[in-house]
Amino acid sequence: HEIIEIEARPAGRAARILERLDAIGEVVPFGTRLHLTMTRAGVEPEMLRQALEGEGVEVGTVRAATPSLEDVFVHLTGQSDEGVRG
Repeated sequence: HEIIEIEARPAGRAARILERLDAIGEVVPFGTRLHLTMTRAGVEPEMLRQALEGEGVEVGTVRAATPSLEDVFVHLTGQSDEGVRG
């Protein structure tokens, strides 16, 4: 699955907006950045930017990202490692 990284503020609000989009399977927070696991290929980063900015979210970078070990863990288990530890 393709991973898109978005830097957005406020990150919590951005995550809630992005979770409503059909093309996004999972949204995993990394500080002010969010890693999005896409359910289909070919989603334009500009579409994601417009969806967020249209809701008043400040958007920095939007880029394709290499899946991290945590991204793979979340995808396989359905929970972040923070949920496992705490």
